[in-house]
Amino acid sequence: SGPAEMGRTLRTNLLFLSAERKLKTLLVTSPLPQEGKTTVTVQTSIALAMAGGRTLLVEADLRRPRLAETFSIENDVGMSLYLADNKRKATEAISKTEVEQLDVAVCGPIPPNPAELLGTPRFDEFLQEVASDYDTILIDSPPVNAVADALIISSRVDGVLLVAKSAKTTTEVLRQAQKSLQSIDAPLLGLVLNDMNDAQLGYYRHRYYRKNYYSLTEEERQARANKPSLEVVKS
Repeated sequence: SGPAEMGRTLRTNLLFLSAERKLKTLLVTSPLPQEGKTTVTVQTSIALAMAGGRTLLVEADLRRPRLAETFSIENDVGMSLYLADNKRKATEAISKTEVEQLDVAVCGPIPPNPAELLGTPRFDEFLQEVASDYDTILIDSPPVNAVADALIISSRVDGVLLVAKSAKTTTEVLRQAQKSLQSIDAPLLGLVLNDMNDAQLGYYRHRYYRKNYYSLTEEERQARANKPSLEVVKS
């Protein structure tokens, strides 16, 4: 499927980037709601797990959780209860999925104070407690322009991916999200452009192959083929 192929493509790009820097914990966010960040996070986590890497998907969107429904998992225990109760262990918030090598920590009961819970040392304790059990930890967070939750977490991870929706996300809100993340020195890896239609893809393929690709030298083609496609948004 299209989303699955997207996840595999993003997985490949992340593997290229991980050769240059440590990428154990990754936060995925977007400027505004309904831009596809959760879909991107889920598909990427599945792709990483299917490639053989032990993967944990963490739901840090404690306001509008979706992962329990997505994976058909009970939502009675999850991150919210772990963060609120110092006696709980991280394993109590984690459930297995039908995808081999992929576990998920769902939201749990929706709390009245999500930002406060995510800002406590308990969130760092959770990441430290599960770090040795997984190769990659993907964190799905609320939109960065809507609430402060993503900013609270972003400085505590190895990398941040910003998801934008084609033909919906405006340049203005995208730059606002970028500046907010950069203002706290968040490790912004780049932009994932989501939901491009076939006409748009055909246009870019045409430009790449017809106008640029065959005019390059063999060395330039190899360099382009090996270069990760994630790019930080330019202001």
